[in-house]
Amino acid sequence: FHQFDAMDRLNLPNPEHCRAYQVSDLTKDMPFGPGDFHSIFEYRAYRFYLAASAVYRLEHPDIFEFFEYCGVAYFALAAKACRLDFTTAHLAIRLHGALELIDRQQPGHIHAMDRYLMYGLEHQALRLAETVLTPSQGFFEKAYQPLYERWNGDLVVSRPALVDQFQPVQKKPDREIILFYGRLHGIKGVDLFVDAALLYLKDPENPARRFYLVGYDSQRPPVESGSYQAYLLPKIPVP
Repeated sequence: FHQFDAMDRLNLPNPEHCRAYQVSDLTKDMPFGPGDFHSIFEYRAYRFYLAASAVYRLEHPDIFEFFEYCGVAYFALAAKACRLDFTTAHLAIRLHGALELIDRQQPGHIHAMDRYLMYGLEHQALRLAETVLTPSQGFFEKAYQPLYERWNGDLVVSRPALVDQFQPVQKKPDREIILFYGRLHGIKGVDLFVDAALLYLKDPENPARRFYLVGYDSQRPPVESGSYQAYLLPKIPVP
């Protein structure tokens, strides 16, 4: 956070228009602790609400954009629905990857009450959101529509805001490299990427290609506990 606020932010165009706040700073006087809630997820969602409320009073933004992960927007949206806060702000949620969807990709199930409470926060936050932003219609239809109740807000296809802001380092792409960039996790399609690479390399008539996987290890392979990298390596034949 301090790296971004003191250095990276200053390299942005018009950095004076970008102000950063830390949840822990905005909620340091919070009168409740984790033990006052049914689960750690409820506690964190309430902290997000208090922090967002503080930013609302300080900056008077037109829109708040939350993520759906762990249902952190729930208390803020409940306050808006009850007309207790955010009266002039629009509250939206951007779909990224609900923890319930991620957990469904794992072998077996996590039977813990706080987990199910968190899934409920995710569901209800999405139902209360005034707008839900999805990267594509297909992503919504395949990942969310089969598992979620109908949402009350508008569903809007919205590409990430910075998708056109970065320029390639080299003008001519290296066609010999095929890159997987993301967390090593089943829901990201890393197994499919490795299987496709092996199938491609089996055909001697295919042009030579190098396949790279770049991303941190989720430590949640589809078998027993361990690193995802250790799970993937035996699939790859040693030349």
